[in-house]
This record gives sequence, structure tokens and C-alpha cells, in this order.
Amino acid sequence: MKAYRRTYCFNVNPIKGQRSMKKNRVANTVKIKSGRPTMNRRKDKDEQPVDSKTQMKKKYNSIWCLYCDEVGHNRRTCKMKK
Repeated sequence: MKAYRRTYCFNVNPIKGQRSMKKNRVANTVKIKSGRPTMNRRKDKDEQPVDSKTQMKKKYNSIWCLYCDEVGHNRRTCKMKK
């Protein structure tokens, strides 16, 4: 009970009203970006930045047609099928 009384022993005086308050209008300096927010991981200071040399490059096999077995187009765009 002593700790409770010590905590709440101070008086809080009410203010005189909204007219006596200063009118501080702070402009919103934070601009919300449009679109989906990025989900990048926050990196530690110990981590080094990732260079393009360390990242694996995407390799795509060349497309080939299932209808005529030629490279460079697919079955949908094959001229021999038409």
C-alpha cells in the first residue's frame, strides 16, 4: 500500500481548456509510397553487401518445338503445324 501511495501521490492539474493550448500544426513529413511494400531483410552491420559476382545467374534452356523438334519456337507458334 505504501508503494501505491508513493506512486500516485502527485497531483495532475487539469488544463484550462483547448483555447489556452498552443496551436502546433506539424506537417506530415512521412510520405506513404504507393504499391506493395518491399519485404527485404534488415541486414546486420557485419554482413557485406551482395555483389553481382556472388549471385547466381539465371540460366534458361532454349525452347524447342514438340511438334517438329526444332529449336527457337514452341508448339503453339510452329509453322509446320499450320
